[in-house]
Amino acid sequence: MTKNPQQNSTSAVTPIPPEDPIATISFPEQTAVSPLLARITNTAIKQGLKTDTAEYLVSSDNKSSVQSTEVALTLKGDYPKLRQFFSDALSDTPTLAISKISLNRNSINETELNAQLRYRLYWSAK
Repeated sequence: MTKNPQQNSTSAVTPIPPEDPIATISFPEQTAVSPLLARITNTAIKQGLKTDTAEYLVSSDNKSSVQSTEVALTLKGDYPKLRQFFSDALSDTPTLAISKISLNRNSINETELNAQLRYRLYWSAK
């Protein structure tokens, strides 16, 4: 009877845990949050978008070293400018995550869209 070498292995194979993706991200410090939020809003303005309102909510979890600020932002502009803003904001700020986008227009003939944007900026609480 022939033995399969894989069946008779005496050494245990310990799987290597995948690297924690959070550990590879460099989160901004809390002092950088306000300037980053201002930079994101300025990116919208540079794209020619109108900003109507913005609401900010800081989320706190004492058990985590990563905190977040949630922002609800209302924008107005045409679709190409809105899309460019989303692209620029995400590429400029790696710890930014868009959680909701709602687009609508008052009539089919209008090119200007009303955008309701909700995003989170993650930062280090250390």
